[in-house]
Amino acid sequence: MEAAGAVFAERGFEAAPMSEIAARAEVSLATVYDLFDGKEDLYRSALTEASASILASVTRAVEALTDPGERLRALPAALCACFEENRDLLRIYVRDAHGMPWRARNAMGAEGEPILREFDAWLMKLAEDAAAAGLLKVTTARVFAFVIEGAITTTALRVMELTPEENLETMVPELRAVVTRLLESDT
Repeated sequence: MEAAGAVFAERGFEAAPMSEIAARAEVSLATVYDLFDGKEDLYRSALTEASASILASVTRAVEALTDPGERLRALPAALCACFEENRDLLRIYVRDAHGMPWRARNAMGAEGEPILREFDAWLMKLAEDAAAAGLLKVTTARVFAFVIEGAITTTALRVMELTPEENLETMVPELRAVVTRLLESDT
């Protein structure tokens, strides 16, 4: 999966040869075709596996905290760390999905949809917990969840696109400040 993710990230889906993926994985091309029905199947599997890994890592990091506000403030660091560890997934997202969420969802296919829905539901629950604790003063939990997810993801994507050598974790203090400001705002 690592080899597939790297080749797809570098070349894009159309230009990624299965032979190069096999060579990087240090397996035969026949082995790749024994494991996957074709390039689309491998592509979806690589995206799905990376997304599942990100979801597991982010939820583990954030769920370790008990305070609803701190959970939301920890989200930028957890997501940026996972995005940094999975730069190939972001490169694929930027290259092939052109930063459009619906294209990414289409690329992942039916296998990836439950992962994306699980992440959305989990993030909504974090925002609902913050609202129940009286921390959301200017918006609903739903809008807050969408705004935070969009801000973090878009920032990471733009950094990858404009300054690909920059470590995504450099953006964490500013993103955390945005979350904090939204939680503290009365207007």
